[in-house]
Amino acid sequence: MNNLIIRCRLFGIPTSIHPSVFLILLLLGSGMSASGSVDVSVMLFFVVSGLLCLISHELGHALTAKLGYGAHPQISIAWLGGVTETDQAPPTRALALMMTLAGPLATLLPGLVCILLLGAQIGSVGTALGWTAYQVLPFDWGAPLLESLGDLDAALRIEEQNRALLLFYLITNMIGLFWCVLNLVPALPLDGGHVCAMLSRSLLTAARVGVVSGAVAAVLLGWYTQSVWNLLLFGWLAYYNYKLMRHFSGR
Repeated sequence: MNNLIIRCRLFGIPTSIHPSVFLILLLLGSGMSASGSVDVSVMLFFVVSGLLCLISHELGHALTAKLGYGAHPQISIAWLGGVTETDQAPPTRALALMMTLAGPLATLLPGLVCILLLGAQIGSVGTALGWTAYQVLPFDWGAPLLESLGDLDAALRIEEQNRALLLFYLITNMIGLFWCVLNLVPALPLDGGHVCAMLSRSLLTAARVGVVSGAVAAVLLGWYTQSVWNLLLFGWLAYYNYKLMRHFSGR
């Protein structure tokens, strides 16, 4: 399978993409809708959007390291995540925090580009933002945004747009938002967990916080989204941090 690895340079940064990424994204995309011809479109859009968000995430880390302190990073993306390695560590804690947070924030960029493109098509970026929020966020959050940012005439023009393109815009924003929020959860090995470790200057403290945040996220998101996937994902994070906590405490 190593022969199928995609190797390229993005903004001068060596990047490798393992074929396992496409397999995982296809599996996740296949569970987004019922069977039928639409599933193929959803799966393909999910793969493209997911890959764009994963690449943007790692480029956020890598470009911050490259431009921030002259490091020479390289990116490896496999399964459902990526790793950015550099030839030197950040010289200050502020740069380390900036590099860590740049990843989750950069994950939102593909979705923001989609909002700008939709805004250009209908003549109102505010309406595009409000409509996307209405579709992606919970109703209690999205509806007020659409009402405050949206323009009725522009909102009506959205219905005239290409439905496949609108679906791609929505999936890209859904993945980007979920991946950003996920990585900001203060649980190791996520970016939020590393931020917690840097701020507390203690891996033990970060692991303790990770146990609580992982368990809370598992219960709340598992209940709210009715998703076994979210329950298992955050439940695993809580267990992983519990094992780290025992290791760092010497138990």
